[in-house]
Amino acid sequence: MVVQTHDHLSTLLFLNRNGQEGNAFSPELQKSQFPSITAGVGSRKRAREVSSVIDLDITASPMNPTPSTPPQFIGRGQTPNVVSTGLRLSQGQWQNREHRLTTFPMITRYIAGENKRATDELDMLLQTQEAELRRMLAENNERHYRELLRTTEESVRRRLREKEAEIVKATRRYAELEARAAQMETESRAWQVRAAAREAEATSLQVRLQPGAVLEKVGL
Repeated sequence: MVVQTHDHLSTLLFLNRNGQEGNAFSPELQKSQFPSITAGVGSRKRAREVSSVIDLDITASPMNPTPSTPPQFIGRGQTPNVVSTGLRLSQGQWQNREHRLTTFPMITRYIAGENKRATDELDMLLQTQEAELRRMLAENNERHYRELLRTTEESVRRRLREKEAEIVKATRRYAELEARAAQMETESRAWQVRAAAREAEATSLQVRLQPGAVLEKVGL
């Protein structure tokens, strides 16, 4: 009887481990086996162990077991073209995987090319902007230099015109002074000639008056 109880326990454990056979194991079958198990076990301890094992098996089995689907037979003509790749992939899946693997480097090269093209365009744009900035700075510097040079030239020309006007004024004044000096020299010479003539007249008059004075002194 102990051997029969052990066989029943082994059968229950085996049915519990197998999913399909565990689903087919119904509660009615379990209850039909309960009397044989309890009758074969004499001690309460052995009955408690058996009931715990049975409770575990009942808990593990579903309340409403799903009906098992009958096996479907597929003819050789309906068998899909499956190529063994070692990865349980069909030929289409393997081709898609190969296509993805072959297109990945192309995408990588395309992205690298686009990055290089964008980098080159950015470098070209930066170089163009730098050249434009240099040209604008050069034009601004040249314009500022020309404006400064024009302002300086105008200032110098204004000062030169002022100096030329001063020189012209001084030259005119000097000419006036020279003319005045020449006039004064001419007048001085005229006065000298006139003074010399007056002195000659006075001398001749004095000479003419001297004989009469002598005769008067003699008493003639």
